[in-house]
Amino acid sequence: MPRKIIAAPEKRETARAGAGTGAIRGYRAVVDPEAVGLGFEAIVFITMRQEDRETLMAFEAAVTAIPQVLQAERLFGEPDYLLRIVTSDLAAYQRLQDDKLAVLPGLLRMTSTLVMKRIAHDRPLPA
Repeated sequence: MPRKIIAAPEKRETARAGAGTGAIRGYRAVVDPEAVGLGFEAIVFITMRQEDRETLMAFEAAVTAIPQVLQAERLFGEPDYLLRIVTSDLAAYQRLQDDKLAVLPGLLRMTSTLVMKRIAHDRPLPA
């Protein structure tokens, strides 16, 4: 018989209070990427050619329309953006880079780093 894990009463109260204040933005299942065929991960650093508001908004809209982009961060300094991308394998990543990433608005340079191993991932916020 499967064991059901129930949070301690104080944790339930904290969660209830957080939901009422807007501190909790939602709940989700954490899916194993390997189990769904998305075991290849790359971190992509983007440097922009131009940084006017219109170009940045177009770039950000285009990035959010790519489902393989799990995370996108705008940074201070160089590079301008960091993207976390998953695909099924290297060939799929190469197609994504050629077909979608290389044509992003305002793109000057893109540097990809392949993830060898995840060390800390999907951690809760510190108390």
